[in-house]
Amino acid sequence: METRMLLDIGLTEGEAKVYMALLEAGTTTTGSIIKKSGISASKVYDILNRLAEKGLVSHIMKAKTKYFRAADPDRIIDYLDEKEKEISAKKEEMKKLIPQLKAKLDTGGKREVEVFEGKKGIENIFWSIISELKRGEEYYVMGASYSFGDQYIVEFFKKYHAERARRGIKVKIMFNYDTNFIIDEIKKISEIKLMPQEIKTPVQIVVWKNKISIILWQKKPIAFTIDNKEVANSFKIYFDSLWGQNIRTYKGYDAFKKVWLEMLQQGDTLYLIGARGYFFDKRPKDAEDIVEAARKKGMKWKNVVDIETKGHRITQIEFAETRYFKEKITFPGVLWTCGKRTIIVNWAKGEPIATVIDDPDIADTYRNYFEILWGMAKPG
Repeated sequence: METRMLLDIGLTEGEAKVYMALLEAGTTTTGSIIKKSGISASKVYDILNRLAEKGLVSHIMKAKTKYFRAADPDRIIDYLDEKEKEISAKKEEMKKLIPQLKAKLDTGGKREVEVFEGKKGIENIFWSIISELKRGEEYYVMGASYSFGDQYIVEFFKKYHAERARRGIKVKIMFNYDTNFIIDEIKKISEIKLMPQEIKTPVQIVVWKNKISIILWQKKPIAFTIDNKEVANSFKIYFDSLWGQNIRTYKGYDAFKKVWLEMLQQGDTLYLIGARGYFFDKRPKDAEDIVEAARKKGMKWKNVVDIETKGHRITQIEFAETRYFKEKITFPGVLWTCGKRTIIVNWAKGEPIATVIDDPDIADTYRNYFEILWGMAKPG
């Protein structure tokens, strides 16, 4: 662990091994250093000299023999401070040089298509987006899905979206409906929807200004960035057509869970009519994942249902309030509303079919309907 940290701050593997050997041995000769570090005699003096230049090793003479000693570990912080100053100075020099470099780039002719390979290449695309956009401007993403299990990419997007939000840059994202999770940082200054279930793209498309990037997420990611106004506009029109679909239908338990999790982002109170807890019965673990997400957000749920549901898990959630009708009432489906969204769920065929409606007027109408039922029903 310690050796890895030394490598991370810029020491070579040999320097890290020699420094660690000196820390353990105290004041000692090169023979002991070679034995403890495993570094060959032909290399050890050169490494010791480099460590001395960094201020991490000193030496003394005893009876014409040179003894070496590791500097106090606090010296590492001093070394990092010095490196930081050097980097800052180089950064200022580079800022002065950038206009000249850009002038050379411009004279080289406009590059309409660029190819980016590897994780760092993809990172460069996203950093370019928020560098080119100003506070309050927006870009668009469709076909997004980060469920490929690469923690490196997850950590990058956490850092990236935190910086994007700090700069005040907005984003609209349409995730593939089978996306397993959405990190919290993405939700800041953003609007998020799921793609229609029947549409799934293996690539991610990002549109900003007059550019689009088509990203293929694989073991070694590859992306094509096209700088062309007409092409960018055509993709933006396609994005708007998908985004503007205010009625979408999803089928199956997995899709149902994702729709429910997405619903939690629409507001602070979820209103339910006729929710008897079928999903809790069929998929208890998935249902508890949803409860935990709502709990973490600090939501409130209000459910009006028939008395036969009393005592079910869905009525025992601490942030949920339930009122009951004394007689069993046959609801044609389960109805939810939250924010500007309404969802009607039908369980008639044994698995959920959810119709998602994004319309503020419809949401208001169903909330008014809920309040009428709420006033008629009684607490448990």
